[in-house]
Amino acid sequence: MSEAARRATAPLDVQRRWLEAARRATRNGVESQRRLVRAFADSGDAQRAARRQTTAALDSVVESTFVAARASTGDGGVDDVEARVEQGLGVLDDAREEWWETTSRTLNDGADAYDSLLGAYADILDAGFAFALDANEIVASNAGWMAQQSARMDQGAGEP
Repeated sequence: MSEAARRATAPLDVQRRWLEAARRATRNGVESQRRLVRAFADSGDAQRAARRQTTAALDSVVESTFVAARASTGDGGVDDVEARVEQGLGVLDDAREEWWETTSRTLNDGADAYDSLLGAYADILDAGFAFALDANEIVASNAGWMAQQSARMDQGAGEP
């Protein structure tokens, strides 16, 4: 390649490298977004497990309280109160469990939908980068050829 062709295509080479770097950065950004959304959706399972442990600890405290009450009073009336408290805690636990099921399903469905939209967006961006890189290659090859032709014409113009 002649010096004139190199000078003509140098900016296009820089542009091509920039486009390639931007394409890689965009792909990495999309993957980071996917991982972030999935991690958020998956965090519900850890929160749910922590809530179950808290509920188990609360049940243990309630049970200990009624054991102590029975021991100190010797009264059978404690059994009725204990049954009602346990029933209320059971209803509350069932409602929380249902809420967690619904929330988890909603988070996962939302994450899946976001991932699908993000994938489509990434495909569009990637197609744009591919188009820009192809156009850059075409312009660079034509710029080099035009610079060579211009150099030949300049050399020919100087001849008698």
